[in-house]
Amino acid sequence: MRQPAVTLALCLTAGTVAAETDFTALTPEERAVFHAEIRSVLLAHPELVRDRRQGAQDTYAEDIANDLALIRDNADQLFAPVATAEHFGQNQARNVIAVFVGPDCPDCARAVDDLRALAESQSLWVQVFDRKVQPGLADRLGVDTLPFYVFPRMMLRGAIPAPVIARYLDRGTGQ
Repeated sequence: MRQPAVTLALCLTAGTVAAETDFTALTPEERAVFHAEIRSVLLAHPELVRDRRQGAQDTYAEDIANDLALIRDNADQLFAPVATAEHFGQNQARNVIAVFVGPDCPDCARAVDDLRALAESQSLWVQVFDRKVQPGLADRLGVDTLPFYVFPRMMLRGAIPAPVIARYLDRGTGQ
């Protein structure tokens, strides 16, 4: 029995694909053959994908556990009203988000505007922390990029489009 990687390599060089060296220049017929070959190999050997995916999860398992511990340890400050932080949305909302922002940060202003709009259409409560006003909390969480979002089950760094945030909320990540 061939090793899955060898089988995949053979598929890549088989049939009409063998004459083609630029995979971006395949004809529709060559592309269909190529896709069919790859599909058959992946169906016959799902471990090729499963093993890679599992490896990635294992690689980040410790980081994920550390993030969850930080969120749990700081939940009272993150998800309950704090006098020095702006907050908006529905009381007793199903979803909560804490977001760290900074002055003169266009992505931060856009993030807050997006979250305001989401809070009007979804069961969402948001607490906005200025990185400079809450430096201790920001440092404990490792806030290194703004905006910096904290959900009850994950932290996200950098600008995130509103539809992506909405998708996380739909999945129950904000609970």
